[in-house]
Amino acid sequence: MPWLERDKYPGFYWGLRVAIPYNILGIMMGIIVRFDMFPKALDDAGSVITFIFIPIAIQIMDFAYNSYWSIVQISFQLIATFILSWAIFSPIVSLVRTILGYKD
Repeated sequence: MPWLERDKYPGFYWGLRVAIPYNILGIMMGIIVRFDMFPKALDDAGSVITFIFIPIAIQIMDFAYNSYWSIVQISFQLIATFILSWAIFSPIVSLVRTILGYKD
């Protein structure tokens, strides 16, 4: 995809490199909390960790498998959240890379 070339549009490229792990970790966090496997020893630190991933984790925690439509709906929600997080992270990552002096 030409708009994802690292040299042409570094903001899109690096935003994607941040958005993918953020969404994956958010889905994993939602699954862990949903199935009540979150370690109790983390206490407040665990709440902070979960809060960081709330936009994605809450979708998994609130998922009610009662029809095929709910699967389609959560799929679209997760895709929309991924695109939104990519749009949010792209300028932030570009700004941080500029402040740190990285030249793309």
